[in-house]
Amino acid sequence: MLCPEIVSEEVLEVNTSSDSMSTGGYEERQEIGSVKAAIDFYKGKMPMKQQSNYSEKQPPSKTGELHRARRKSGLLQDARGVADSVKSQAERELLSAKKTVKEMKKKIEESNLSAKAQIEAMEKLQKTKRGARRNHPIALKGDEDPLYNEVMRELEKEKHELSNLKTNMASLLEEKRRAEKERETLDGKAQYHMNLVKALTNEVEKCNEEHVLVELARLEAAKERKDIESQRQEAEQKHSARMEETRKKINSMIKETRHIEELQRLLGLTSSEANVLGKELNEFREIDKRIQRVQPSYTDLLLSTTEELEAAKKKLDSRKAESIQLMDSMDSLRNKIKAIMEESERLSKKEAKTELTMQNLNSKLLRGKAKIEAVSASREKAELIVSNLSTTLEKYESEAEAFENDRIVTTEKAAAYKSEVESIESEIDLAEEKFQAALEELKSVRSSEAKSLQNLKSLTQKTMQDRASASLHSSTITISAFEYEYLTGSAERAADIANKKIAAAEAWVEALKTSEKEILMKTKSAQNGIESREKENQGVTRTDQLLSGNNNFEPHIENSRPNAENMEEFNNQLTMSRKSITGKMKLIQARQGNLQKSISPAVRARPASFSIKRRPKVMPNLAKFLSGKGVHENLQAM
Repeated sequence: MLCPEIVSEEVLEVNTSSDSMSTGGYEERQEIGSVKAAIDFYKGKMPMKQQSNYSEKQPPSKTGELHRARRKSGLLQDARGVADSVKSQAERELLSAKKTVKEMKKKIEESNLSAKAQIEAMEKLQKTKRGARRNHPIALKGDEDPLYNEVMRELEKEKHELSNLKTNMASLLEEKRRAEKERETLDGKAQYHMNLVKALTNEVEKCNEEHVLVELARLEAAKERKDIESQRQEAEQKHSARMEETRKKINSMIKETRHIEELQRLLGLTSSEANVLGKELNEFREIDKRIQRVQPSYTDLLLSTTEELEAAKKKLDSRKAESIQLMDSMDSLRNKIKAIMEESERLSKKEAKTELTMQNLNSKLLRGKAKIEAVSASREKAELIVSNLSTTLEKYESEAEAFENDRIVTTEKAAAYKSEVESIESEIDLAEEKFQAALEELKSVRSSEAKSLQNLKSLTQKTMQDRASASLHSSTITISAFEYEYLTGSAERAADIANKKIAAAEAWVEALKTSEKEILMKTKSAQNGIESREKENQGVTRTDQLLSGNNNFEPHIENSRPNAENMEEFNNQLTMSRKSITGKMKLIQARQGNLQKSISPAVRARPASFSIKRRPKVMPNLAKFLSGKGVHENLQAM
């Protein structure tokens, strides 16, 4: 950038040179608009801050700020990537939580159905007891106690899963709060970068205004230089014309002096002739006196001679008058010659002075050309800086728009997640209420079962006593056909149900293992991505440091210390996000381990080619296992 002080100095030099030329008296005064007036005119339209900045030194180039802005934009992109990864992880966890909630709802519904079926079975059992008392059936205590224990175990498992689900929901809410805090921090950083972009735009506008002023000053300087050159040429022409006129006057005066000298010579000759004639006249007078004395006849001759003498006298008087006039003209010519000599000396002094002024003007013109070249170079440099700033501003504006769109999308998704979490919480509350109702129903069923068990105990004791008394008389025991069919069929059905439950549990365990492997692979890939992003960030910071070192931006080192603090804060946020991700993965693995432990009794060896696609085939068996359909069928068979 061209400092306005240089332009003002140039203007002062040009004005002083024009004043020195105008004081000579040989050129006309013409009013020319100076560059200083133009700068003062445009400077009055500028704000006071910009005028005060002109008097000071210009700040360093904006490349350091551009490097810092690029570095911050890289950090912002990395933070955006981390936020996206955390958001995707939260979405995955929310989906898994939804799935678990749905599964728990299904299990609760199935448990309610199984409880209702068990109640109906107990009612049917009580009805069948009345008909079985006549035939003395075998007690069903050994078959009913495992069923009750199994139902209670399932209820305990469901309670445990509900508690796990609550803890998972609490952890998800905590992670959601952390994600919102991170989003707020990212919004603050985005606002900071937007303010930085606005500041850069303002600086670019200021640079454009300064560029316009410099261009106007350059145009005014070029125009004034042309005017000065034209004035100098006109002055040279006028001076040369006046010098020619003075030379002509001097030559004419020299000719007049020569003519005067010739006249002086002629005057000397005439004066000498007049003296000779006077002497002759005196001689003639003496001769005339002598002749009058001697001969009176010479009177005529004397008269003629006297007439000639009179004529010669008159001529002599005229010559004397002419000589007096010549003397006066010679005096006037001497005075004119003195004035001409003085004028020639004054003109020679003026000519030397004009030569000095011309030399000064030439040197000033050379300096002005050099300054104009420097101004053009600085203008080109400013154009390059402005183009770079415009490209970086467009890039920052596009990134800011993208970040704003991402922020809007994340806020919308967060609101949707919040509504979904609220709906899930309401569903969990409803499920808990249903579960409590089912527990109350089970308690009532348990009390009725206790009563029926007491009746069965008394009945079995009575039948055993009757059979013991009957076995004393005979070696055989008589039982009813219903009891025989029940005992033979229940063993086979129990074996089939046990095999089906084992197969379903194995399939469930394999599915959980595969899902756990997938989650571990995803976590490893996410960790590798985070490490690669950290390495890229380190490489970017190193390249920026090298660029800043090559460009010699030592004055910006103190200004970059707050950026280092921002880097430390960003690294702390990265470590917190990593800890949260690892905590989430540990929680998911612990939850899957609990499910695996709760479901897998006595796992058998299965082939390694088992895939997740077989899960829909396994789920009905698992539902059958959890609903206790086989027990219901056994009870119906009774």
